[in-house]
Amino acid sequence: MKAAPSRGKPEGYFYYVCPAKTTGRGCGGVKVGGPETDELIGKLVITKYEEEASERQAVKAPQEWPKEAELRIVREDLADLKQARRARKISAERFYSDLAEYEADEQRLKKERNAWQRQALASQGEIVDMAEEWYRDGITLAERRSYIARTLTAVVVLPVGSGRRVPLRDRLVPVYAEE
Repeated sequence: MKAAPSRGKPEGYFYYVCPAKTTGRGCGGVKVGGPETDELIGKLVITKYEEEASERQAVKAPQEWPKEAELRIVREDLADLKQARRARKISAERFYSDLAEYEADEQRLKKERNAWQRQALASQGEIVDMAEEWYRDGITLAERRSYIARTLTAVVVLPVGSGRRVPLRDRLVPVYAEE
């Protein structure tokens, strides 16, 4: 569809019109009001972004670090080792050699956990409030088009029989982009 100016409508009003059959690229019989269509497409984009954001939140909310149990075991072993030394069940030489090994394991695991937590927080990112972004002052047509291109592949406009009044929202069928 392409935009066409309108006669008898306010300044700036336009229609989206399907190309003529003779061009081989259209039906020539479908026409929808431009501003209403633009508004509905904006609502489709906002709704889709909000759905995807809620799905990402549900999926990416960090659970427990996968090696948390291993770190807990190393810390328990360290506590047991210290208790065994206090009770004089092991020699000082044995205690210090095992202590260095357990502390190295604990430091390695803590470092891995911190890296995992940083990555988990970074991957969550800040959720864009698409409604606020879409209607903000100064948003350009190019920015809106890029949001639409990321969300929609096409919008199919269904024809209606002559003389029938069908709400525009019932005639628009979104084809969402696959990621």
